[in-house]
Amino acid sequence: MSFYTGAFTCFAVGIVLARKLFNRRPGESVAVGFSATFSNSVLLGLAIVGRTHSPEALTSAYGIVALHAPLIYAVGMVTMELMRRNGRSLAETFSVAGRSIIVNPLMIGIVSGAIVNLTGHWMPGPVMAAVDMVATAAIPVALVGVGAAMTRYRLRADLAEAGMVTSLSLILHPAIVFVLAHYVFALPRDMLLAAVTVAAMPPGMNIYLFAVMYDRAVNLAASAFLLATTLSVLTISGWLYVLHHMAPA
Repeated sequence: MSFYTGAFTCFAVGIVLARKLFNRRPGESVAVGFSATFSNSVLLGLAIVGRTHSPEALTSAYGIVALHAPLIYAVGMVTMELMRRNGRSLAETFSVAGRSIIVNPLMIGIVSGAIVNLTGHWMPGPVMAAVDMVATAAIPVALVGVGAAMTRYRLRADLAEAGMVTSLSLILHPAIVFVLAHYVFALPRDMLLAAVTVAAMPPGMNIYLFAVMYDRAVNLAASAFLLATTLSVLTISGWLYVLHHMAPA
């Protein structure tokens, strides 16, 4: 609850600031808000929680990650369709959004993986071998895509907006989660540590994939990914310091 309240607050704030301060079009503003929302919960979040906190905290982090991609993607896609409805009725817009979610390759992969994980019914060996090959190549290929995008766009051109996304992702999101988890819901220490640490992660590769999928604010997504990942070395250390002093064992 604390984690996703913080995430969707950043999503809304990112959309509003993109529209009001940076004069983004509706669809672009959704991509900007998505960039401020989607934390790198798996590659960085789980690794850092596992290294710095207890096994119980890591279990809580897995609980967050289980819903992270499907929930945030679903909200992002529905909001995108609402923003660019172009005179469609609300019912038709939700129908289009639902179809987009169902046929989206990323969502199909996420849901299929979750079903296999939960049921324990693994696919045949040759199929799993092919899936493993694709999975191994996915992150390097995505990074190459970001690198290619950065050759087309200058970070300086989007520095202010990328800074806004970075601030929402690295500061506002974990701050909201900390206040809610510690002072409002009084969560157990392990759950507090997991939620705040995962919230403190920089945006993940999915912000670039989302932007490319809709061809909205691609340059901003690449710039924000680069800037936030670089600065997160400092901010993650800061949040870990705060957690271990504000929530001692």
